Amino acid sequence: MIEANEAHLVELEEEKQRLVKAYAAGALTLDDIAGEKTRIEKRIGNLTQAIEELRADMDHQVPTAQDLETIEEYAGLLHEGADLAINEPEEQQTIYRLLQMEARLTHDDGQHWADVRCILGETHLSTEYITT
Repeated sequence: MIEANEAHLVELEEEKQRLVKAYAAGALTLDDIAGEKTRIEKRIGNLTQAIEELRADMDHQVPTAQDLETIEEYAGLLHEGADLAINEPEEQQTIYRLLQMEARLTHDDGQHWADVRCILGETHLSTEYITT
């Protein structure tokens, strides 16, 4: 997320510079660029704040050596049991508990979504699928 936001921040800075160059070249008036420049600067400010918040969150979430050992242990257990759990709901529940998995189902514009979070991260998934 930080890298994506930083890349977008670079794009916004470049867009702002293009506006300034267009103004300097006489292609645009100050009135032409004023609103757009304000919008870009606001987005730059918001992204900068988001990056700072993400970095602060990361500082609090740096895993300890014990955390890494526990994760490796869980990963080994999951790897061993994942194939066996395909048709075993109880085994699947054990895996979900080990991952501390949470899911929130939502409905938006005719689409069904699952916001899934676990110790490995989080994602936004479509719940639409085709059965064969």
